[in-house]
Amino acid sequence: MTIRAGELRDQVVLQYSNGTRDAVGGVSTAWATLDTVWAKIEEGTGLETNSDSSPVVAPRGAIVIRRNPLLNAAARGSAVRVSFDPGNSEKVRIYDVLSIQDDRMHRDAQVLTVREVY
Repeated sequence: MTIRAGELRDQVVLQYSNGTRDAVGGVSTAWATLDTVWAKIEEGTGLETNSDSSPVVAPRGAIVIRRNPLLNAAARGSAVRVSFDPGNSEKVRIYDVLSIQDDRMHRDAQVLTVREVY
């Protein structure tokens, strides 16, 4: 079964880290746009712990997109994140991509497990 266009209602920007070295050898991380795609954002919740074992809220969720070979290639060599601008004067939301998996229900889709950063 293929994913229907109506299921992908949010336009997101896939980004990858582009680390560069400065004159003194330090690394500066910049984010470059990989692709702009339609997605389905599935909010989630989660609980993680700090190094002292105290619980902290770390919302996790999933973002479903059509299969994207550019994303697979970028994820092999650098960190990947998703930027989403919900509009309506809300702030842009950034998600770190924790994993990329094939969607079991839709052969042409991928599921990104994400954690909202800000």
